[in-house]
Amino acid sequence: MKNIYIIRDCYIPNIASINRCLALAKGMGELGVTVKIVFIYPNTTRDKVKNSYENVDFIYLWDAFSPKNKYLKHLVSRFFLLFYIVRLKKNETVLVYGTINPWFAFLFNPALKVFNEITEHPSVHIHNNKVIGKLQYYFFKKFCLKINGIITITPSLSQFFISEFGIKKEKVTTINMIVDSFRFENIVVEERKNTITYCGTISESKDGISYLLNAFKTVLSHHPEMTLTLIGGFESAQTKDNVYKLIHTLSIEDKVIITGEISSDEMPLLLAESKLLVLSRPNSIQAQYGFPTKLGEYLMTKNPIVITDVGDFKMYLKDKHDIIYTIPDDAEDFAAKINWVLNNYSIALQIGANGKNVAMQSFNYKIEAQKLLDFTNI
Repeated sequence: MKNIYIIRDCYIPNIASINRCLALAKGMGELGVTVKIVFIYPNTTRDKVKNSYENVDFIYLWDAFSPKNKYLKHLVSRFFLLFYIVRLKKNETVLVYGTINPWFAFLFNPALKVFNEITEHPSVHIHNNKVIGKLQYYFFKKFCLKINGIITITPSLSQFFISEFGIKKEKVTTINMIVDSFRFENIVVEERKNTITYCGTISESKDGISYLLNAFKTVLSHHPEMTLTLIGGFESAQTKDNVYKLIHTLSIEDKVIITGEISSDEMPLLLAESKLLVLSRPNSIQAQYGFPTKLGEYLMTKNPIVITDVGDFKMYLKDKHDIIYTIPDDAEDFAAKINWVLNNYSIALQIGANGKNVAMQSFNYKIEAQKLLDFTNI
């Protein structure tokens, strides 16, 4: 049985990149490949993966020793990673997953087949300091040019690495956003609640939370029975403060429900029992090149979805057939599309059902896992 090693920074339950990683690992394991997911350092609560998957093993390099001092933790974790990498056998396949860039470790074992999955434009994670940022970008580009291949989540991002980094076309591939459909099986919803739901890390730059709140205020003038449910934590204390201030300014305190972070087991039912699901991503570089994993979860519920038209969505999902698009950065248009759904709900439900059919074909975890194995020649 062949192996693939996935190198990740840390395990944080129920975030998009972890859900994608686990779904891909599950698919590869079911296809007969041994998957070893290596976590370099712990999160703040030292969480570990609770679920088990066929042919998937989890390795926590930090388990033996992880100091509390962040600088020492960074140094120790890199040493453990280096020690792990140098012991891997010749021609083993390694997938560097997420935003980490441990390029230095692979200098000590050049016989490995190394691939890097990148799901967002590089500028999203480049340091704000100009000098540090330039150094990060330089080494990241060198790393990408040296390794065996780049895996992205959208065709636009693939084209960026081909045209801007000069990587050969055959060394870049797109593995679509994926969703594990089994999480949504046997979900029974007797009656949908009068709530509009968003899930994810509550942020302004990534998901345009202020546009959503302003749009919801407009919706209430037509549909006062509705509430807005926000599922997830805040990207920062400042964002949290801004959101609560805006809710107060709009006088919608009694209409907005903020759940905080929830488990992956709770998520499917909360999404499925909602009236409709929303995502108000602004027209940013992050949105133009990325593809939110939460959209896959939305689609699996068969609920109507209102989403801003930014990025590569239209390559997969047709407006008013599989999903309802709205103009980015336009709260009034977002509100108008939500009102359209609520006023034409039987039609919107059929659109939601069509969206699930697209997800089952285009965002199937096992199909995408096979594409990854083909690209890496496993």
